Amino acid sequence: MSSANLTTAQQCIENLRAYKPSPDIFIYKHRAAVLVPLMINPVTRDLEVLFIKRADQLRSFPGEAAFPGGRAEPTDENLYITATREAEEEIGLKRSDIEPLCQFSPLLTSNFLLVTPFAALIRNPAEFKPTLNPQEVSQVFTVPLRVFISREIHEYQDVNWNGQRYRRHVFKWQGWTILGLSSHVMGYLAKAAYELSELPWAEYAPNQLDDTALIIALRPEIKLIKSHI
Repeated sequence: MSSANLTTAQQCIENLRAYKPSPDIFIYKHRAAVLVPLMINPVTRDLEVLFIKRADQLRSFPGEAAFPGGRAEPTDENLYITATREAEEEIGLKRSDIEPLCQFSPLLTSNFLLVTPFAALIRNPAEFKPTLNPQEVSQVFTVPLRVFISREIHEYQDVNWNGQRYRRHVFKWQGWTILGLSSHVMGYLAKAAYELSELPWAEYAPNQLDDTALIIALRPEIKLIKSHI
């Protein structure tokens, strides 16, 4: 029996509350954050992940499945504030509507933003009615978290990313395709929620650098906090 079948939604939430990421050791001016909203389906009791479909007119990643989020603003006190500010602007999800659960290590996007993901639980999903900003979001949808540890919906492609080996993960579920940064975040989330040491597939391409080393190799101007050098 799989971990998904053995782990309840509430246990997943407790695991995420207890999760401790590696320290954020990067110094870089192009920072961003995304919010990964989770909710317990009131009917099925599944723990579900809420995604947005980015508006087709956006310059970056138009029409793709993603999480609410964006670039850090000078007035943002920290990156969690960035993530929640963007979530309210994009889908009307207020900071008071959620319980912060954990954050994950930053990831580099294909346009070289360094993005920190934050997982949060929607407190009253039956009462939350998304208010979409049509300039940024065309739709929202949810996917049960358990499907992200299923081989049946997972594909990958090994590519050369600016001279570095890199494995691109893709999840396909009920007509939706989740790829890029969002698919990588789902790997982090599933491992933490189900307390997995590894996923049912190899996360990295042969000879691929680990996430921190890959970030530095791809963007040498990103510096490390001195205590971690």
